[in-house]
Amino acid sequence: MDFREKTVLYNVNGMEKHLCFTRVPFGAEASPFVLGATLQQNLGNQPPEYQDTVDALKKNTYVDNLMYGGEDLSSLVKFKDESSRILESGKFPVHKWESNVESLESNDMPNPTKFLGHMWDKREETLEITVPDYPEDEPVTKRSILSHLGCIYDPLGIISPTLAEGKQIYRNVQSVQ
Repeated sequence: MDFREKTVLYNVNGMEKHLCFTRVPFGAEASPFVLGATLQQNLGNQPPEYQDTVDALKKNTYVDNLMYGGEDLSSLVKFKDESSRILESGKFPVHKWESNVESLESNDMPNPTKFLGHMWDKREETLEITVPDYPEDEPVTKRSILSHLGCIYDPLGIISPTLAEGKQIYRNVQSVQ
């Protein structure tokens, strides 16, 4: 947050004072960086007995989404309890838990649901990744190929092998010119 952007002119006993916020004011949009830095600080302040859960939170958090899998139900229950305590200690209350195990979910969670921008059917255990069609009326240029590849959202890298074909097409166009 730019402090100059959040400066307030305040009148104290007839004297003009310029005050600036040292914290993100309620209602302002905090950047993902502030969220990430605050979360990392909170995770770094946890006791050693939570180290495995802290490591899992660091490794499996993407902005404000967490994706985690366990070996068995008891390890998932332990992770859910510990991570809820850890996040609550930093004033990050977890509002909803979604899982393919119904007993771990928050109440009234829809199925399918969106996860990282994609439809996730928890009962069938499938993730639907939609790749937009290349516009037929658009001429094929280096820029349009890169633009189309860039609009495919795949933060988990699940369809990276498929995207390799599009990247190969781009390389072929590059080598022709």
